[in-house]
Amino acid sequence: NGDFVSTQVRVGTKGFMAPEVESGHSATFASDMYSYGVLIFFMYFPNKFHELIPGFISIPSNDIELSDLLVKLLDVNPLNRPTANNALMHRYFRITYVERLLSEGEIVEQDRKLEAVRSVLYHSRMENKSNIEVLTVHRSNIVADVLRYFRSLPLDKMKYHLRIIFINEPGIDEGGLLNELFSLFFDLIFQDTSMFESCDSKANDYGLIAGADSEQDTNIQSNIFLPTTKETNETLENLKAFGRILVKTLYEGRRIGNRLCPSVFKFITSTNPNMRDLQIYDPQTAKSLQWVLATVGVEDFGLHFESVNQPELGVVDDSNKSKFVLLKIHNILIESRRKQLVAVKEGFLEGIRAFSEDASPFLSLLSHTDWRVLLCGDLTISPQRVVSLLKYHNFPKKSLIPTWLNEIILSSSEDHLRQFLVFVTGSPSLPSSSLSRSRIEITVRHQTRSNSLPIAHTCFYQLDIPDYKSKDILQSKLIFAYQNTNTFEIV
Repeated sequence: NGDFVSTQVRVGTKGFMAPEVESGHSATFASDMYSYGVLIFFMYFPNKFHELIPGFISIPSNDIELSDLLVKLLDVNPLNRPTANNALMHRYFRITYVERLLSEGEIVEQDRKLEAVRSVLYHSRMENKSNIEVLTVHRSNIVADVLRYFRSLPLDKMKYHLRIIFINEPGIDEGGLLNELFSLFFDLIFQDTSMFESCDSKANDYGLIAGADSEQDTNIQSNIFLPTTKETNETLENLKAFGRILVKTLYEGRRIGNRLCPSVFKFITSTNPNMRDLQIYDPQTAKSLQWVLATVGVEDFGLHFESVNQPELGVVDDSNKSKFVLLKIHNILIESRRKQLVAVKEGFLEGIRAFSEDASPFLSLLSHTDWRVLLCGDLTISPQRVVSLLKYHNFPKKSLIPTWLNEIILSSSEDHLRQFLVFVTGSPSLPSSSLSRSRIEITVRHQTRSNSLPIAHTCFYQLDIPDYKSKDILQSKLIFAYQNTNTFEIV
């Protein structure tokens, strides 16, 4: 009869579409914002999605910023929903994810974690102050004697106070001999090639081409060590004992120095190593891998995934070179010595459990950075020396940042100093002159005034600081940056 029937088709996922779209109206920018709110709700509360009913919104969270944002986005009236620009100005997007977790108590501030660890160890020492274990060693055979002792030491005696006797040397250990023992042990253990190796002690053939500049980074420490790739039963037993010794060192309030590669602590805490870890252990191989990433046409270089034990992936080209580099880093630092690292980790975790079964779950939550702050570096650290190494670059004469930063460092606690150094240099203390190829300097570079956090470039010992308007702002921004660096890495 000449009449025409009009039909409409709406494409979308039920529950994600705005109510006005589901009822037949055209989609608008406002309906997109509703769908965006549904997506955020679904990402946070996937098991509560069926409870999301338009007009009856209940947000199952104590996060005030998140709840307020979702209520606005999920308003049934399109005119009440924020635009995309207004949504981005919401406080939810102006505070960091880490700040939110800290405020909710889901991330424990580093200072509180470190203090809690020391409290656990202190109470354990007090409970065992009358229990004494005596370690007798030959000065000429310290490494073997100490390893033998900790291999056979019953775990229930790990909490006993350790007293040292050097054979044929008179003296009573009131702490000084224990200091001397740990200092000598950690100096000598890394010279034992049956247990540890540096990149300089290997042939260092990782199947890479010499495309990068061969000049080494003068700020990178040499003689950083990893467990050996050699595998014998005795080596594995000694490395397990070494893991116990790390914990005992912490328990006795001593430190191990800076010779152990940070990737060991990452393995203990189940964290993947990255390029920075390889730069610390083997600067030249790291530079070659960076050159591969920066160069086009790598398929002509003859690189193959066979060198990282994945031959099925074939030849390395521009489309897969990033994966190759990650596998190469993991292979050098982890896979080539996995059994040895497992032995260290087993000994380390045994030692932690020996001190307190109740505390071991908490201690297992510490990050690799936490453990390095607690264990690594020199026994003491001088804020005056840290200040002496700061070199300020491009700061206007009227800027007070250099004065304020010096004052902040000089008044910092030991933990804060070590956290600052990890943030800027990657190490919880400064290397001795014998381990550095040139004089160490920390370059502090001027940035225009903003609310941004300070940025550290650990490869170059550089720190970029905005020209904040007050010392309080500088201090709060700096502390927040270096205490949450590891958290950012995890996120």
